[in-house]
Amino acid sequence: MSTNIELKKVTSVGLTAFWGGNNKGSCIQITQSNSKVKPDTILKKYHSLLLTRKEAMTLGLALLDFGRNKEVKTYKDHALKDWWTTAKGKG
Repeated sequence: MSTNIELKKVTSVGLTAFWGGNNKGSCIQITQSNSKVKPDTILKKYHSLLLTRKEAMTLGLALLDFGRNKEVKTYKDHALKDWWTTAKGKG
């Protein structure tokens, strides 16, 4: 079962909490509409990001830094891991 989370003053993003199973625990999905695709391609109509509670907290802190113009800039690339195959707490 999933639960929508209210976002005040942001109408272009949706937040949905869900159970990610024993491996992930409580998770959140961040969803945004993609108006640049044709309506018949439903799978690409939305962008989404899935995060564990720990990942959400880490991302939230980075976003707060960005909002305060205090982000840490880096120019190093890093390989992204597949979210579904990373273990809880290691994503």
